[in-house]
Amino acid sequence: MLRSCVGPGLRRLLPPPAGPAAPDGDAEERPEALPGLERSLAGLRRAFRAWEDPRTETFRGHVRHEPADAFSFHPLHPRVAERGATLQALLQHRHLLRLAREYCRRLHAASAFLRRLPAGTARPLRGLCEELRAHAGHWSALQRRMRGEAWLRPLLLRRHEAVAHMRRALGLLALQAARLLEARAEEELRGLARAGPPGVPPALLADVFQGLEIYNRVLGDLDPELGSVPGCAAKGLPRAFPLHRVLVLLAAERGRLAAKRLGQLLQHGAGGAALWPPAGCPVTAQDVGPSGRGVLRNLPEELRVLCMEDRELVGPILEVLVASADSLWRHVLSEAGSPVPPCTAPRPGSPGWKSVRWLDASHAAAAEALYARYLPLFWDATSAALGLRLELLDLRAGWTPGSTQELHQALTQGPCGVAASGRPPALHRGPRVLQGIPQRCPPAACVPPECQEELERLCLRLLCQGVLRTWERDFTRALGSGLCDRCSAVPGPSGGAAQSRTARLLQQLYPALAFALQHLPPTPEGSPPGSPCLRLQLLGRCLATVQASCSWLMGKAFQFLASWSLHQFLLVTQGDLQLLKAETDALVLLVSAAFPEPGDSLQHLAPHQRLRSHQELWLCQQIRSMAASIQQFAGDVLRMFSTDCKRMSAEIFDQTMPLGKHWRVSLRAELPSSPSEYAAAAAQTVLGQVLQGAQLLPRDSQVPTLARVTTAFVEAWMDHILARKIKFSLQGALQLQQDFALVRDLVQSEHYGL
Repeated sequence: MLRSCVGPGLRRLLPPPAGPAAPDGDAEERPEALPGLERSLAGLRRAFRAWEDPRTETFRGHVRHEPADAFSFHPLHPRVAERGATLQALLQHRHLLRLAREYCRRLHAASAFLRRLPAGTARPLRGLCEELRAHAGHWSALQRRMRGEAWLRPLLLRRHEAVAHMRRALGLLALQAARLLEARAEEELRGLARAGPPGVPPALLADVFQGLEIYNRVLGDLDPELGSVPGCAAKGLPRAFPLHRVLVLLAAERGRLAAKRLGQLLQHGAGGAALWPPAGCPVTAQDVGPSGRGVLRNLPEELRVLCMEDRELVGPILEVLVASADSLWRHVLSEAGSPVPPCTAPRPGSPGWKSVRWLDASHAAAAEALYARYLPLFWDATSAALGLRLELLDLRAGWTPGSTQELHQALTQGPCGVAASGRPPALHRGPRVLQGIPQRCPPAACVPPECQEELERLCLRLLCQGVLRTWERDFTRALGSGLCDRCSAVPGPSGGAAQSRTARLLQQLYPALAFALQHLPPTPEGSPPGSPCLRLQLLGRCLATVQASCSWLMGKAFQFLASWSLHQFLLVTQGDLQLLKAETDALVLLVSAAFPEPGDSLQHLAPHQRLRSHQELWLCQQIRSMAASIQQFAGDVLRMFSTDCKRMSAEIFDQTMPLGKHWRVSLRAELPSSPSEYAAAAAQTVLGQVLQGAQLLPRDSQVPTLARVTTAFVEAWMDHILARKIKFSLQGALQLQQDFALVRDLVQSEHYGL
């Protein structure tokens, strides 16, 4: 059998002749070592069969009999079967060892690459990305080998746990390498944006962008593979670098540097002028004057220089990107309809692939299109970073948005220091600085047009955020005051109507909210779901203000009426209530103007935008409901007060007014000249407190209040007389006349100053 199947001799089973050793001392690496033995074993399969026992993981052999022999036995058959099984096991083990050695070598190479990456190596990005491509393909190469070799193919089914472990280990190393290289690429792009005026050499720029191309291709091949590996997807896959991300990183770093320059310039001229007048205070020319005129002169020039420097630095970067990395930008501009030059770039691997073609004039239009995409991102990043700096500066300055005021004055004033509307800033009424100023500056303004719109939105957003911060401070102060306020009268500003301390604090919340509603910036169209929305925050604070005013007014009114503290009751219901009601009505009008009814226009919006619109609608409805509650309470409070006055007067008359013979005395020579003691006590208890409380009320509120109370008092008096069926003699009637005259004399008394 051996002669007919294996060959004319047994030389193939003998060890190879002695010769020079392999470089690593392993002769099995030579391709001529054992291929003949494997072919011979394959030829034996016509008369020999070997299989592996899955329980013991050992091989067993069997020599097949001749088909014509019913029974045959040869003493060499068991020996041949045993040796054939041993040979099968050795060859199988050899292939497994070679696979394990290759796996270990790939694992070691990937680990060494990982150790080199965080060390800040000076290798260019393209070389690192090419090495990443080699290490990211380790598992694919092992998988191709296992599928291509018959000796290793059973591993995919029998040793699937070991195969999965190899796949996961190599996948995690590739994932970690991609993450580190992603951070390295981000740092490279930020370094390009931080470069000085000479800029970065074109060759280095081309190396960076071509490295990003390779990285994107590697990540595209790696994403499906890593997504199916257990444990890789949960750790978060690295992200590719499309054109938008490249522009965002450049714009973010450039915007941070620009915001630092502008923030330092504004910091020297930040003032503390309020942007909206306190409640009830008139606006004067001194209130709205600029706090740093030198800043206003320097800021437009600084903005113009900033725009020129940014174009000089970013323009060459985008030209090199267009010339050296077609896959980053060509499909984006093609989808957008922008001019795209013909693709003349050599294929990867060709002699011209590594050359820099940044001087090609045909790419100028594409570079301009990319710069047009970059510019809004740059000013958006500038406004975001500058907003954080100005917020911190305003917080340090004591909650006064002086820097924001300086910036907006520079944006809204022409070269002569006159506002865009043609009037000096001191003539603007209402909320200061912004009232009466159009959205765009005239062509004569000193601010570059490309940053005008974004910085104006920044100013509006910062001012609205300043309103929210100021509201939080004042609202907390108002809540604390409402807990311990005994509602003592505080004279109003400029001799106005008296208020309680809590009502004044609540009223001071309304002008800031009205200012923010009048200058509320629109929500960006591309805002992601769950992002903080300034509109919802402002509506929530409006609702909290109206609810706090309504709760405080009603609670204090019922508290003082129940304790019969008429002085405080009248101050709250006829002074504070009227002022807060007027502020609430004006706020509702502004809310309705800033948040109109959506109607059927919600169907075309995204789900998160529809949810946000429904939230805005619900908040607006709650604000209107609270305002209606305040209006209804203002209409019912006098009726409720007169009812309680009538009840209190009736109780007093029941207890103090005499009955029977007191009123039926005979006529005397001396006519009654003074009121009765009961009448004086009752009038002083009811009308006296009302007259004292009405002194500090507005004149429009004094007459209705006194009319209601006097009517209720006299009605209770007459009802008591009729209910008790008191009969009067002439002398008693004259005494009752004196008692009634007490009411008129009390109301007309100059003591109360009415």
